[in-house]
Amino acid sequence: MLASLASAGKSSGPHSDALNVIDRSLPYITAHLNDDLSLDSLATVFCIDKYYFSKRFKERTGTTPHQYILNARLERGKFLLHTTTLPVGAISADCGFHSQSMFCAAFKRANGKSPSQYRAELSQPFQS
Repeated sequence: MLASLASAGKSSGPHSDALNVIDRSLPYITAHLNDDLSLDSLATVFCIDKYYFSKRFKERTGTTPHQYILNARLERGKFLLHTTTLPVGAISADCGFHSQSMFCAAFKRANGKSPSQYRAELSQPFQS
């Protein structure tokens, strides 16, 4: 019984609470990619200081909230380019980018090709 109380004590406290917030924030981010996901808005949603949130987020995920959100948006963009015929502008809006040009620039930086080039390569048959 003492062992269970000791282990329960180790998993509670402010640091543990912050990590629980981070664990809850990940599915929230995924579900709200086209919303405002600024550090201020996330801190407000999860009732935590934005600097503390950012520090604990990086400890938990290995990346900053901004980079995590950008990567998630770009992955969603790749998925939509692969599975839909939506225009790139519609995809960029669905992924939370303020403009198509911002989406295209970020996509090219991350993938080495534009969204249109990426989609065109997906539609080409495999050649050996």
